[in-house]
Amino acid sequence: GDGWCIYPNYDFTHGICDSLERIDYSICTLEFETRREPYYWILWALEMFRPKVYEMSRLNIQYTVLSKRRLLKLVNKKF
Repeated sequence: GDGWCIYPNYDFTHGICDSLERIDYSICTLEFETRREPYYWILWALEMFRPKVYEMSRLNIQYTVLSKRRLLKLVNKKF
């Protein structure tokens, strides 16, 4: 039908992926704090497992590689 236009997006898929992967704790940065309600709502509506969600401040450490993208490059190059 055309009653609802739902596009896969972060708010819709984040909770579902965490639930399917049985993530116990979802840890996000503070900009996602406002998305906690839709995160839990979609899981409640689908009667899925609901991980605990925590938001935290971003930690910036200088002269250290923490980016997943950069760490993956190092791992793939066997450093």
